[in-house]
Amino acid sequence: MNISKLALAICLTLSSPYSINAFQPTLFTTTPTFIRSLQLQASTLESLPESAVELTITAPAQSTQAAYDKAVTELSKNLSIPGFRKGAKIPPAVIENAMAAKGGKNAIKVQAINDLANRLIGSALKDDHGLEPIGQPSLSQTAEELAESFNPGSELILKVKCDVWPDITFVENEHEKSYFNLKGTYKRKPFDQARFDVAMKDLKDRYASLTPIEDAGHKLAMGDSCVVNMEGFMSNEDGTKGEPLPNAASGDDVEVILGEGRYMDGLVEGILGASVGDTVQVVVTFPERLKDKTLAGKTAIFDVTVQSASTRTLPELTDDFANTVRPGLTADSLVAEVSLLCVILIRFSSNIISQIIINLYFCYDYHHI
Repeated sequence: MNISKLALAICLTLSSPYSINAFQPTLFTTTPTFIRSLQLQASTLESLPESAVELTITAPAQSTQAAYDKAVTELSKNLSIPGFRKGAKIPPAVIENAMAAKGGKNAIKVQAINDLANRLIGSALKDDHGLEPIGQPSLSQTAEELAESFNPGSELILKVKCDVWPDITFVENEHEKSYFNLKGTYKRKPFDQARFDVAMKDLKDRYASLTPIEDAGHKLAMGDSCVVNMEGFMSNEDGTKGEPLPNAASGDDVEVILGEGRYMDGLVEGILGASVGDTVQVVVTFPERLKDKTLAGKTAIFDVTVQSASTRTLPELTDDFANTVRPGLTADSLVAEVSLLCVILIRFSSNIISQIIINLYFCYDYHHI
């Protein structure tokens, strides 16, 4: 197997833009005005034990004000406040009060700080100090904590911790290279069969075949797939429907695969047992770390209408299946590559990160690059 293929797959995964909150991408585009305002002052770097550093970034007043104004504009687009038409310019204090009433204290400031951090950390590490971080940089204080003292139009100091590659210096003498004839020992970790099984199942899942369910009375079960129309509403404290959710949170002809851990908590459970033509009311909870602070951690109610249903069948591990994954692969060589990937990626404690890398590896035809 060509190891360079794996290196490229890992690089493609790990070289994504820096994001502070659990790999969450920014939800909006950058305006030219905002780009021009990000004039970062020189950052400072302090070395920490175990090949870590603490980066101190000073975001100038112009940048903090621009980030705050941008957050106001973005949040006002999705808010419905009595006395203001949707999309109108809403005073920041009014937005903060509306968000605070829904549990989003300092929502504008938090979004502004996260946006600044996402855009400044990567360039400061690379451009100012020539560093490539290992893993995900993290703020020493959370955006919520920084928001308590954040003032738009004033400087903001961000302290960031991250692991970096260690500096290695070889000492030479007159007779030989000091690194010649070095000996070392290592202990091989046992093969993670559970991780391999999950990786192979996930790979098969991408190539599952669908068979329409003709039985009108069929009750949807785990493993089935269905196409639904979804209309969402915020949930009031008494459990009744509140304001409609933004269009991005609802939709028609949405495919839902009934399986654990795929969607918001409650969605799959609410659809289980429904039949084609049924409309069910589903209560879901949005993730706490959702970028959109108007929805993060909130409860919502969806009216879900089942349009069609299908059974999903996973392929067997055969030469034909392996050749479908990538022309030229056999069942044995596919098992060998997935096994090797699992061994190399054993340093990742998260199976989710491993699955992302393995999926990227098999999504692209690296042997032609």
